Amino acid sequence: MDKTDTSEVSQTLLNRSFLISGSANRLTDESLIRYAHELIGDLAVDLLSHGGRLVVGAGKEPKQSDDADAPALLFDWTVLESAAVHLDVHGAPAQIAGRPITCVMSEKGETEIPVDRAGLWESLRRNGFLEVHYIRPGARSGAMIRDRQAGLSDVLLVLGGGSGVEHLADEFTSRRLPVIAFDLNLGASRDDGTGGGFRIARMTKANPSEYFGLRPEHQGSAGSLYSLLSTTGGPRPANVLAGATIDLLEKLEKPMVFYTRLMNQRIEAFPRVEDFFRKVVDPLVEAGGYRRHEVGLDRLEQPFTNLAIFENLHYASVVVADLTAERNNCYIELGYALGRPIKVLMTAEEGTNIPFDPNAIPCHFWNMQNETATEIERLRVFWRTNFDRPPLVS
Repeated sequence: MDKTDTSEVSQTLLNRSFLISGSANRLTDESLIRYAHELIGDLAVDLLSHGGRLVVGAGKEPKQSDDADAPALLFDWTVLESAAVHLDVHGAPAQIAGRPITCVMSEKGETEIPVDRAGLWESLRRNGFLEVHYIRPGARSGAMIRDRQAGLSDVLLVLGGGSGVEHLADEFTSRRLPVIAFDLNLGASRDDGTGGGFRIARMTKANPSEYFGLRPEHQGSAGSLYSLLSTTGGPRPANVLAGATIDLLEKLEKPMVFYTRLMNQRIEAFPRVEDFFRKVVDPLVEAGGYRRHEVGLDRLEQPFTNLAIFENLHYASVVVADLTAERNNCYIELGYALGRPIKVLMTAEEGTNIPFDPNAIPCHFWNMQNETATEIERLRVFWRTNFDRPPLVS
């Protein structure tokens, strides 16, 4: 992974994880299925080029027919193949935290990897591009895989599919995470569901705010931006549609990092905690393409502080929990965060007594007597090292 091409890296897409999911029905027109694969390949490359990370599944690859050249009905291997070709040439942007591709699968799924995909699978793992998460040993539940994928992702991209993508869309919207569906009428490989991605796309056209939100400066343009993803007038060149998708994704509301920390200014450690968050945490959060939420500094949507704390904790993408001064409220908020399928980074000033095994939950110990640049780099390394740790609850 020593090759890096950062010329296209987008601060709004950097380190955001994109789950691409869907399928096609055997009876769907072959040319439309091939178009979907072309679009997905272009999207995977564009997302990686802009600093995004990909979340997929892996396993068998059913085809539309017994013809060796028939298009696949699932898209995971197209994502992996397109990503591998790009990464072999360009590498991953240096700013990416963790590995550029995360795959969630079952033990059974690993045994079903097609022979002609084994080399690609091994190459991705050998080159350090792929992080693999397995569900419970012996299980092969699609729902368990989707739940884990949702917990590792920031945005869902949907093409076709049936009940599986509908389950994912429900998971993402319940967590206030964006769902971007394409209006390609591909059907579903299992011939199930109530319309899958095609139906979700129609619903999005009628009410975009139900499926994604935009940053304040782009409020009011959701409908026009989403209309540029439409293919109802006939398929547009795949690279053009992929480009329009990237343009929409770059305008999405940034994922939130929630801070839980010492807020009592009468406590002796407060000035050092304040320095740590303002000089070290804030710059990393901003550079990572996130928006922060800190009670007392950032705007509350709720009338009561306690309600605001737990609602924002509930919907955060990342929680930075600092335990300096061992405040009870911080432990309560940390416990709540650990019970959510989100990323949690635990920090504390050097010398803080952590009242549980730090080997089970890694903690970054900081010291603001060091140079600020040194502390930023130390936290960056900790962030990158622990970014792909699975949540305690998923």
